[in-house]
Amino acid sequence: MVKETNKQIDLMPFEVENIDLAKSSIGKILGGFSNIVHGITELRNSYGTGHGHSPEFKTLDGIYIKLAVSSSSELAVFYLSINQVNARKSSNS
Repeated sequence: MVKETNKQIDLMPFEVENIDLAKSSIGKILGGFSNIVHGITELRNSYGTGHGHSPEFKTLDGIYIKLAVSSSSELAVFYLSINQVNARKSSNS
């Protein structure tokens, strides 16, 4: 989903020197987020409370849950912010 979203938005709506390098670097960061999202999905499926488990099932410690929530919320905030920038850019064109 992250890869597809990245294809749909202008990741570099700003004027900067060496825009290809900027896009490449941002793409690497977002590629890391793609791996994070995949890891979160695996954790949710294996350790989340949404699936049936045995009575002695132990979920992950809260520190890992916080890591998953924090990283995924940062990605969501980025997408919302870049969407606003792109919308302003389009309306000023």
